Amino acid sequence: MNNLNIKIHKYLYQVKVPEDAEYYHAYKEPVIQAKINYEYPGSETSHVNDLEGTIIVLPDVSLTLNPEDIVVNTVDVQKQIPVKVKVKNYPSSSYPFALAI
Repeated sequence: MNNLNIKIHKYLYQVKVPEDAEYYHAYKEPVIQAKINYEYPGSETSHVNDLEGTIIVLPDVSLTLNPEDIVVNTVDVQKQIPVKVKVKNYPSSSYPFALAI
């Protein structure tokens, strides 16, 4: 039986995001992928693999509305329509923002 010379490499990346970067979209290809090459005497192959986690760009603040959709009867318009707003603050530090509806 042959002894295989297996090497395991771990890499640490520092990522800088440009100001005009697009926000994360779940159905687009990941920004960073790993290309893995295997070589063995008489054989060579390559494989592109997604990382376990992904690098994403999120807005500083996101809003979730409840209800998400509202239908307004124009014959009998209500003065007020109650809407609950959930605010998620993504930066790890405090980010100042004002919410107005």
